[in-house]
Parts: sequence; C-alpha cells; structure tokens
Amino acid sequence: MSCFKLPVKLCQQIESLMAKFWWGSLDKESKIHWKKWSTLCSSKLFGGLGVQSLIHFNQAMLAKQAWRILQCQNSLLTRLLRAKYFANSGFLEAKKGHAPSYTWKSLLWGRDLLKMRLIWKIEMQVCSKGLSMATNSISKTSISNISWNPPPAGCLKLNIDATIDSKRNKIEFGVVVRNDKGKVLVSLTVPSPGNFTSSIAEGQTLLHALKWCLIVSLPISCVEVDSKVIVDNIMFSDEDLSPLSDIVREIRNSLSSFLRITLSYVPRQANTLAHKLARKALELDDELVWNGFIPTSPHFM
Repeated sequence: MSCFKLPVKLCQQIESLMAKFWWGSLDKESKIHWKKWSTLCSSKLFGGLGVQSLIHFNQAMLAKQAWRILQCQNSLLTRLLRAKYFANSGFLEAKKGHAPSYTWKSLLWGRDLLKMRLIWKIEMQVCSKGLSMATNSISKTSISNISWNPPPAGCLKLNIDATIDSKRNKIEFGVVVRNDKGKVLVSLTVPSPGNFTSSIAEGQTLLHALKWCLIVSLPISCVEVDSKVIVDNIMFSDEDLSPLSDIVREIRNSLSSFLRITLSYVPRQANTLAHKLARKALELDDELVWNGFIPTSPHFM
C-alpha cells in the first residue's frame, strides 16, 4: 500500500469482507448491514466508528512516500525519478509524462494529497503578516465589544485555553469546537499533573487538542489561542534547545496534518468558553468529553 495505488475494486472487495465480518460471523448466512461502510468510516462524533477507509489510507501512505521524495533530494530514488520525469521542474510541478510507470503514477496520486496538505503553510504565512495589524486594531477597540466570532460557513473552529494550579501542581486544559452557527459540537476538559510556565501550558494544550481532533477525525479549519507568545513562536521562531521549541515543532507537525487550517491570536474576552472549560477541569481528576454541549456548572451560568 505504501508503494503502489491499489485498484479501487480490490479495496472495495476487502472492505466488503471487513463489513461482513463486522455484522456477523456465520459463513453461509447473509447478514444485514445496518449502516453503510462510508458511515462506519466517519468519526465517532458524527455517528461512525472511525474505521479507516482503505482507499484513503492507501493514498495517505503514498503521500508519505511523496514527502520523502520532496525532502530527500539526493536519495537514489529521487535522482532516478528526477532524471526521467522532472528534470526541468520541481517534484510538485512534475507531469505524468509519456508512458509513465505504475510506480510514478501511484506517487503522483499520493502527491495530490500532499499538495492539499501543504496549503496550510501558505495560509499561516498570510495570517502571520496580518497578525501585528490585528493586534494593533484590538488595542484600539473597546474590550467590552470583543467577543467570539464564528468561522466561515461550513467550517469548524477550535478554541483552547490552559489554567495553572501551582498549589496542587496541576495544569488544566479546556478545548471547545464550534461550527459556523456557534453550536458546540464537542468540548473537552483535561486535568494533567505539572507546574509549568503559562506558555508551555498553552502549548501543551494546543498540541493535545490538535492530536485529539486528528484521532476523532474532526476537520477543523480555524484555531484561536489567547496566548500571543505561542502564536508568535509557531509562526516566526526558529528551533532551539528550549522545551517550548520542542512543543512548537510538534504543533507545526500536527497542523500540517489538516487540509486547510489557520491559526490566530485572540484576546481572553473572545476565548471565554475555553477558559471556563479549563477552570472546570480544576474540579476533575480525569479527562472528560462532552458531545454536543458544555458541562453544567456555576462557571458557565
């Protein structure tokens, strides 16, 4: 699967066997499939089981190979493919060419997915150029008029915040995902041991939230953080030996796993729900997820 594009019919036949196994274990009796396979492959938050689609998984594996070709310019495989298929252009601009091998056609299919995943870097750069302007405009605006703004139509927005309880050596994560109507799709509170600086706590919260969204297949498009230090480090800083740099590197890797995503700084007044969720975690000992609502508490009244 990591070297060649499998025929769609073959993937469908394998998925059919998987579905038959899922809905019953009797060999010679027909089974009722109560849900179609595409539903089972969707996220649990949307009524599915999070089962991997073989077609999508196959393309993701080939995209990983395409990334290696893009990164390892001096490898034997890259030099061989460059000499035959893209001697006068870059790998991302290479064409299929005349009489291409099946290996090359498979890599191009994986490259299509890779190119979509690279869009976030362009959006991050555009966002970073406007960050200082946005900060200046916020300082001139009445704080009382600042509130949460919904994402574009059809998109999901992630807000996160962290609270530090130095007396009990705990940090608390608050995560909330809302749609363009402002409806809460899912909220998350995570208590965690530790006593770190606010920047590291915010970075750990963002990293945990992004990884969690990837696990449950939440296609978020916008991320808002009320820590300007974290946003500046993700967008502008170079890697060093500090603990925060390690977290920033992992955050960048996680961001690159989303199709299209923007990161922006907002003041606390536009991030109140995530902040209250983080405060809610002070009362908890375990990670909790609320699907479609936020927990009932005096903090949220």
